[in-house]
Amino acid sequence: MKKIIQSRPSSLNFGIQSGIYKAQNKNFNSFYQSNAIFLIIPPILSIKYKNYGEVLKVPVGYVWSLLTIVGLGSIYFHSTLSLVGQLVDEIAILWVIMCAWALFLPTSMLRKNFQPLKI
Repeated sequence: MKKIIQSRPSSLNFGIQSGIYKAQNKNFNSFYQSNAIFLIIPPILSIKYKNYGEVLKVPVGYVWSLLTIVGLGSIYFHSTLSLVGQLVDEIAILWVIMCAWALFLPTSMLRKNFQPLKI
């Protein structure tokens, strides 16, 4: 009778420490390169668009600083894969959305009871 299930060596060598290290290092490097945008670009743009915020009297620096926090939270979550890291990542994204919406929503689109007071 033939063996239906034959044991074959796995193509993935889980026991080799150097292979595990290389896989983890590769994942970390590719992730860090994709999240570097959130750590490098917002400080540059906050300097570049400083006059824009002064002309419109809108603190756009808040959005840029919150985007940096999103990058840090995302790096923390994807490095640890913990629940706390996921919450930090998601809450930071929600804060960016709320802040950008509050800063850039025209007052004409607000409901009447949310209109600014005319003194």
